[in-house]
Amino acid sequence: MSIDHNQLADIVSLIDLTSLNKSDTQASMDQLLQKSINHLGTVAAVCVYPEFISYIKSKVNPDIAIATVVNFPEGKASLDSVVMEVKNAIKLGADEIDLVIPYTEYLENGSSLDAINMVKAAKELCHDRRLKVIIESGELSPELIQIISRDMINAQADFIKTSTGKTAIGATLEAAKIILQEIALSDRAVGFKASGGIRSYTEALEYIQLARSLCGDHYINKQHFRFGVSGLLDKLLNLEPSTGIY
Repeated sequence: MSIDHNQLADIVSLIDLTSLNKSDTQASMDQLLQKSINHLGTVAAVCVYPEFISYIKSKVNPDIAIATVVNFPEGKASLDSVVMEVKNAIKLGADEIDLVIPYTEYLENGSSLDAINMVKAAKELCHDRRLKVIIESGELSPELIQIISRDMINAQADFIKTSTGKTAIGATLEAAKIILQEIALSDRAVGFKASGGIRSYTEALEYIQLARSLCGDHYINKQHFRFGVSGLLDKLLNLEPSTGIY
């Protein structure tokens, strides 16, 4: 398989460049920012813990959104606690909120009014900021992925994101297909974010091709489609298109 430089650039433009490690420091944030604009282009966003938002905001290119995580990674905080987290993230300057819902309630009960109410409350606070809802699809059955996707669309989520990247199974094409099918059936322009375990040019293209087939060519842009990754950009930057090695 040969590599297309334009496709490489397109993938980079869809990346939420992510660093969510307990060992993160200002030095690691500087490294993240150095990679956010590179010879292939500019990433869509940088995603960091809330404590680094102010530092990132003082240095990041204004074309790059600042994303952060809430109720992360287990999704077990109370509604009141999540509301406080969202308010704090917005006050610090976050442009996008990646919220983990209490997905274990779906595993236990098959439904979760708490998750629906949490997303509604968070979206009300976010206003024009993007709310990306993490459902942790690797822990769910296909039936639950479908149910949760419908619930999150109806609760006014701006994006549905597969995973935190902190569980054994991250994004899969099977889960992505279910989520994207529900988005395609809805009357809302909901985005999709594939996160966790996507590490190659070929894998990234598979997700893009799947989204294009279900949601159309117009869907493949940073307003509707993202990759939440840490290692993928490094792989892309090290590729040499002329060799055909991928």
